Amino acid sequence: NSTVMDIYKAECFIVAPHQFEFQIYASHFLRGFMRIMIHTLCEVGAGSLSLKAFKERIESGQSPQCLTQAAPQGLALSQIDYDWQEFGLDPKS
Repeated sequence: NSTVMDIYKAECFIVAPHQFEFQIYASHFLRGFMRIMIHTLCEVGAGSLSLKAFKERIESGQSPQCLTQAAPQGLALSQIDYDWQEFGLDPKS
């Protein structure tokens, strides 16, 4: 299990006042990754972390234990998509 992952796309949408939806597409996810990513993206949005510093933090390979996680309240997983062909499976069968 690799701790190195590829993030293909990350988007943020405002769905209501003080309510955001983050969509992140990656090769795989690690335990606590989403909470770390959400906290970090909120820091960028609040202006307490620059985009340059965000990129450096993501590319640093810093251990997740050293990074702050967002509180779990208000976070919800809505969808997981798989490349079924990668696993040699047909989801329709």
